[in-house]
Amino acid sequence: FGAGCQKQAGDAPAPKKSKDGHDHEHAHPEEGPHGGPLAEWGEHDFHAEFTVDHKSKMVLVYVLDGEAKKAPKFDATKITKVTLTISNVSPPLTLELKHDASKTGSRGIAFATTHDQFAKDTDYKGTISGIIDGLQYSGEFKAGGHGHEKKKTGHDVETHPGGVHVAFAQGRY
Repeated sequence: FGAGCQKQAGDAPAPKKSKDGHDHEHAHPEEGPHGGPLAEWGEHDFHAEFTVDHKSKMVLVYVLDGEAKKAPKFDATKITKVTLTISNVSPPLTLELKHDASKTGSRGIAFATTHDQFAKDTDYKGTISGIIDGLQYSGEFKAGGHGHEKKKTGHDVETHPGGVHVAFAQGRY
């Protein structure tokens, strides 16, 4: 399952009925159109894509449609209170993002923030939340892929007891 998909371990994937009435497995995209990991908002109602530019210390979150391919078909003013919580830093970091019209386009409605934490080329794990047309959405994401998946000892941090938390606490990220 892609980052942010909220299935419990052991859950069998449930077939979904498509608009044409046929049952099919729902595809879970791994990343959004900007190459970032996804947080699922609702039952595939929307997705939020996490991207970071370490040089500028900027995070851009793109709000995407239910297929995580493009911007939803409504005005950005319907999206409010977009917040990002990074949970694998101490203390956890929660930031409110502001709409960035210059980065918004057909591939997503952009929300931005900057913080010194994002100068670090490390893995990020957390939650992206927002309100769309009065409804609260929230989903988890995990950003990696910068070569940090394995600790220096060669152990896989995902399967090693204490994994990411131990490695992060000991400064190995």
